[in-house]
Amino acid sequence: MESASFPRIAVNLDQAGSAMGNLGRHMALALLASLGALPAGCAVGGFAYGIWLYLLPDSTAGLWPALGFGMFVALVATFVGILPTFLYGAPAYAWFAARYRPSLVASLIIAALPGLALHAFSSELATVFLVFGVPVGCLLHVFAGRRMRRLRHEPDDIQI
Repeated sequence: MESASFPRIAVNLDQAGSAMGNLGRHMALALLASLGALPAGCAVGGFAYGIWLYLLPDSTAGLWPALGFGMFVALVATFVGILPTFLYGAPAYAWFAARYRPSLVASLIIAALPGLALHAFSSELATVFLVFGVPVGCLLHVFAGRRMRRLRHEPDDIQI
């Protein structure tokens, strides 16, 4: 029996097609950067929350107890934020970075969307998502943005 031979197809990918071919690499890089951006961003949000608690007019707590409570809330936000970060934030940023040039504005928009969507249901929960999500998104861009810009221009290893 004779084996069928398939013709070799040469595909010339334009820049957008080539960038989408790197989506897996962008995803891996975004997920790895999220491992650092999530706790660091939550710590920034917890620090801001602690300062805000201290500066409230009717606050009876001192600076250190307010910051301690803010860091405790940051710890809880880190655990709660694992799923949204790994299922929404990092993949959305990786897709955007593979398709377009990654930017701080894009990461801010991606990070703020869940908080803005929750604002229709609960303003307190939306505030928490914004206070902790926006720093995580900013740090994700800081940790991965430069490498993703370079990765966008690397050729694919895939031959069809």
